[in-house]
Amino acid sequence: MDISHYQTLIFDCDGVILDSNRIKSEAFRTAALPYGDAAANALVSWHVANGGISRYQKFAHFLSEIVPAGLPGPDLETLLARYAEAVRDGLARCAVAPGLAALRARTQAARWLIVSGGDQAELRDVFAARGLADLFDGGIFGSPDNKDQILSRELTSGNITGPALFLGDSTYDHRAAHAAGLDFVFVFGWSEVRTWPEYVRSNGLAAIESLNALITPAVQLGKVDQVSEKRPKVSIITVVYNDPNGLEKTMASVASQVYKNYEFIVVDGASGSKTQDVIGKYRSMIDILISEPDAGIYDAMNKGIAVARGQYSIFMNSDDTFASSGTLSDICAHLDGLTAVIYGHRNYVTKGRKRLQEAHSIDYVTRRMPYCHQAAFYRTEILRKFPFNTTYKYAGDYNQVVELYVSGATFRSIDCVVCDYAAGGKSESGLRPYLEVLKIQFDNFGDKDMSKSVYMQGFLDNFPKLVEPYVNSGGKEI
Repeated sequence: MDISHYQTLIFDCDGVILDSNRIKSEAFRTAALPYGDAAANALVSWHVANGGISRYQKFAHFLSEIVPAGLPGPDLETLLARYAEAVRDGLARCAVAPGLAALRARTQAARWLIVSGGDQAELRDVFAARGLADLFDGGIFGSPDNKDQILSRELTSGNITGPALFLGDSTYDHRAAHAAGLDFVFVFGWSEVRTWPEYVRSNGLAAIESLNALITPAVQLGKVDQVSEKRPKVSIITVVYNDPNGLEKTMASVASQVYKNYEFIVVDGASGSKTQDVIGKYRSMIDILISEPDAGIYDAMNKGIAVARGQYSIFMNSDDTFASSGTLSDICAHLDGLTAVIYGHRNYVTKGRKRLQEAHSIDYVTRRMPYCHQAAFYRTEILRKFPFNTTYKYAGDYNQVVELYVSGATFRSIDCVVCDYAAGGKSESGLRPYLEVLKIQFDNFGDKDMSKSVYMQGFLDNFPKLVEPYVNSGGKEI
């Protein structure tokens, strides 16, 4: 696409010039936390679904539509101040779009403007501090005026002259550009619009991953299928049974992900009404919902595998979350389509406290599980060849990893924290989990490696406590 004929180039800021979408999502949650986790998570979900409009509108909606009537908490001005404080440092440090200076050199005859939903004074301070302000000779504009108002005003004043091109990353950016009679290109690399490929197709739009693509005159735009393939689709599978609070926490984490080329699969074991209410609340973000009785967690996870359509799949079960809103985006670069399992570290969460637990090399599997299951991305076709063995009630995930390892599947460890794992899962205590993992080790690795087994050592160290529930008061087994 040759953009040299445009007299005016108009840029959104967040997700186009600055990689700041995830920063703002987290700032919204931080600001709203005095009203509780559920309200804060609901605000983040609404913010992500309504990208491009100002913080003023979002917090006004939060107070009028999300916060329960009569619930005490900060007013609008205090929320705005809390948000500004949380976002300030992030804007000063986040990445700037690659190739920006080169694009400015290539379009010297064009006037450049920023038209953003961010606070105007804040934007001007940040751009000045980062040495970006001089690139935008047409001005840097933001809220409290919305984008429709800004575009109308600048067109009327003659500051925007045609032909003009708007480069944005949200559906609102496109609507505002269309209403103003401007050409539009969707910049998807940092976008929070999960369904951008479908939106671009249905509206016949051009799409680029970053501004860097505009530096090459011969760049082909609008090839949505091709650019999507460079960003592999991920299936996020969440299994739940009667855990409304945990499910809502997980769903909010999924909704907050900056990387949007994913499908969300929820497998519910026919839970009660409270969990069903949470599912209903978030139904619009669920691509595939299975709600029926199952034969346990591994049966439910196999159901998710059966319907998954992503190139890679990850299990993020109820009460577990991604480590940050940028996790999927960070991991995406490592999903090469060839490696069977790509895994990272976890934060182990106990009573609100996080403790980093780093993953081990895959040969550690002969001693114990080398990584947390919620910190691993599996090629979906591999999962279909090696589904969970449902005869195991506690150690099906370990058995699956061992089967993959013995088969010669490829593994790769990356230095990235993938998940916050909630302590207290079914497989973490009691005699039966030990019996299952020890059987798996004996069956696959024999006796010779058992002296190094972390599970065997734990079994021996805790044997009296483990067998106590199975011994009667007379010291005889029952």
